[in-house]
Amino acid sequence: MRHAIHLIALFLITFSTLSAKTVTADDCQPWVACQQFSYVALPEDGCTTILQASSLADAGSACGIVPIMEVLNPGPYTIGTYFFTVRASIGNQSADCSGQVIVQDKTAPEPNCINQTLFTLDPQTAFNEAILAAPVDNCDANPTAFAFIFEAVDYGTFDHDWSIVDESENYSYCTSRTTIRPIEEPYCTPAANSSYEYINQVNIYGMDNSNIFNPSGDDNGYGYYVNEQARVSMGEHFGLFAAAGGVNTISLGWEVFIDFNNDGDFNDLNERVYHNLGSDPTLNIDIFVPFNLGYLGKRRMRVFLQYAGTDGPCQAGAYGYGEYEDYIIDIRFTTWNPWGSQPGTDQDIVDAEAQNINTQTDDTPLEIEVNSTSPLDAPTLLSNRTIYPNPARANTPVHLQLGDRHGISQLIITNTLGQEVIRVSVLENRAHIIDLPKDLPAGFYVVNGLDANQQSLWAEQLVLH
Repeated sequence: MRHAIHLIALFLITFSTLSAKTVTADDCQPWVACQQFSYVALPEDGCTTILQASSLADAGSACGIVPIMEVLNPGPYTIGTYFFTVRASIGNQSADCSGQVIVQDKTAPEPNCINQTLFTLDPQTAFNEAILAAPVDNCDANPTAFAFIFEAVDYGTFDHDWSIVDESENYSYCTSRTTIRPIEEPYCTPAANSSYEYINQVNIYGMDNSNIFNPSGDDNGYGYYVNEQARVSMGEHFGLFAAAGGVNTISLGWEVFIDFNNDGDFNDLNERVYHNLGSDPTLNIDIFVPFNLGYLGKRRMRVFLQYAGTDGPCQAGAYGYGEYEDYIIDIRFTTWNPWGSQPGTDQDIVDAEAQNINTQTDDTPLEIEVNSTSPLDAPTLLSNRTIYPNPARANTPVHLQLGDRHGISQLIITNTLGQEVIRVSVLENRAHIIDLPKDLPAGFYVVNGLDANQQSLWAEQLVLH
């Protein structure tokens, strides 16, 4: 027992002696190791930097005390290569190391693409003036900008893709949108506010792959895309898809207009080819191009999205919110010949008019029969309608025999210039006789059947000789 007590006392004396011997900072020698080559990036908002020791060296000590590090020559430094010295200190003890640091600019310029509208008589000059606004860089006062595509253009809306590079070869990219319009624009340009809804995309499905796929996005109320053109066939349908963007998804009014007679407005018969007010943010329709030789050529088409209204081509609804975009459709006479011959061209029409057509040798009235089980199905109407005999003699009455639910409320006959010759109302399940004007000359005419909304359901060529 006495022996155990003796051992415990000896341990306590030894532990007390060791605890009394405390290591001080002045007794602890630090060590420091510098990176021989270090890379430091400039801040994103400046062209100089102050060196930080922690990014250039490591330090420690054998006694476990963490030394204080500092750069003896911290800068500020701009782009370049510099020598530096780092000192690690613990109390009165210190250690130094040296190395090289390369200060780099890793921040790309901030592009400044802007959207602008230019009015000019010379589209090419306007395009050349459509430049990028001054970009901003953290270090380079004058970053260089390059346009990826730069070529002669016509009127329309064009996207310019830009590449901007600074002195350190940091690149950034942006797209600016320039709208080039004539000084005198014949079509109305309503003031539309696209803050809540706009046309985000328009696809037009033309013939021969002449499609338009335009993810236009917000055009601040008006997209002037007359440089986007699709070829469509007279007497046939073409597809149109459009999608709305923005925060409003209710009470959206869609309207589509085509200036068929090319008179600078959308106010004429049949030129509002679609309208609907609802909550559908997409539009997916087929548009029928009436068979009228006066409609051949490039024609302006307007797609209009309005809030809470379908108020026509020149009014952005009662509240002024929405967006409209203009395109060009090129109406061709190519794939459908309504009087039964093979597909032809404009020259085929000229040749046919030059021939001595005398198919009808008596004075039998011309009968037009239209039958359909669906008044809203234009393709069905087209497939079931007949005109016989055709060609017919001039100065003879035209007889119409209409079947059940034909969907036609009016019939108009126009000449090859698109001028209306005669218009008659059509009743349900009734026979009709149209007395053509006695002075109506021989030639080619177009018979158009319209529904109650003045939309063309079918068109037929009529030849008088």
